[in-house]
Amino acid sequence: MKRTGFFYCVLLLLISFVSCQNKTKVIIEGELSDMKGDTLVLERSEIGGDKAVDTVVVDKNGSFHFQIQKQEYPEFYTLKSKNSSLTLIIDSVGTISIESAQKTFREALTIKGSEENIRLQSFIQRQRETEKKVDQLLADYKSGSVNDSLYTVRLRSIVDEHKKAVIPDIILRPQSLASYYALFQRVGNYSLFNPYTKEDNRYFSAVATYFDQLYPKSPRSKHLHDITLQGLTTLKKNEIARSLSDQSNVVGGFEIELPNLSGKMIRLSSLKGKVVLLDFTAYQAKLSPVHNIALAELYKKYKEKGFEIYQISLDQDEHFWKVSAGNLPWICVFDKMSNRSPYVQKYNVKELPSYFLINREGDVVESKAQIKDIEVSISGLLN
Repeated sequence: MKRTGFFYCVLLLLISFVSCQNKTKVIIEGELSDMKGDTLVLERSEIGGDKAVDTVVVDKNGSFHFQIQKQEYPEFYTLKSKNSSLTLIIDSVGTISIESAQKTFREALTIKGSEENIRLQSFIQRQRETEKKVDQLLADYKSGSVNDSLYTVRLRSIVDEHKKAVIPDIILRPQSLASYYALFQRVGNYSLFNPYTKEDNRYFSAVATYFDQLYPKSPRSKHLHDITLQGLTTLKKNEIARSLSDQSNVVGGFEIELPNLSGKMIRLSSLKGKVVLLDFTAYQAKLSPVHNIALAELYKKYKEKGFEIYQISLDQDEHFWKVSAGNLPWICVFDKMSNRSPYVQKYNVKELPSYFLINREGDVVESKAQIKDIEVSISGLLN
């Protein structure tokens, strides 16, 4: 009888131990019927870079199983196969079930057991659908069925439509890591939200406030807090600058100072006395080669008459910019802040490329013009 009681106590302790262990574990498992024998890698996607967590092989039945320790704050993870990858959010203990009947995670994907990941996948799917629309628009543009002006209007409409669709989700759950993801979504070379605009900064502020309170040790909380504060500071400075400008009736543009290919800081104001085309662009954009060819024709024709181009790259990859801009004859500078640059806010840049024509006195006299239409204005200012 005593032996039975002893074994019973041991059994209770084992059950209790396993139960406590399960309360600190996150299980990621599922059925991938067309990935049998494939190796899956699970990585923790931190701001500083990805870190491998574990590796498993999908068994002959298509099943896989990961078990990881719960972290002190939510984070993104990436599940990688040889053909594709899947972004996940780990924010609590429990089981995330993943099913797919294809060789990639894009098609026939089902996720269960995590509302956060269901929301995240809806954001990602919408992003893919929007990118398809942008790709089709670009194909129409290249074929000549859509001109420059119509291309810009339609692109802005597609991006705005996407943005309006995700805003209600951000407002509903600002404490969600999926909302954080939505704030930093990009469509092609365009960011949906810009913390340096008054309208968008309020969404950054809402999410940042919750992250500061709920996840104070998370690097993402600090990252979000910092860029939100930078945006607010820039907005305040711009309001003061506009107020002073209105009071003194000053006509002109905002000063810009950025490094060129050799690292030398080049001021926009140093070009006073010339007619300048201020160009905000991105070399990684699909239209960049066509855009620069058009600029090259203008530059060759009017350079000797006092025409200059001050081209600002908003690319995120500085090395790509240096390689792409290395052979361009005009002034090429790089803004490492990319779309979060205060200059983007100051000049109210909504799409790329954006042009601003500056006269010899340093005043912005024309903006958002199409390259094919701007030559008349350049010729008039030079003469």
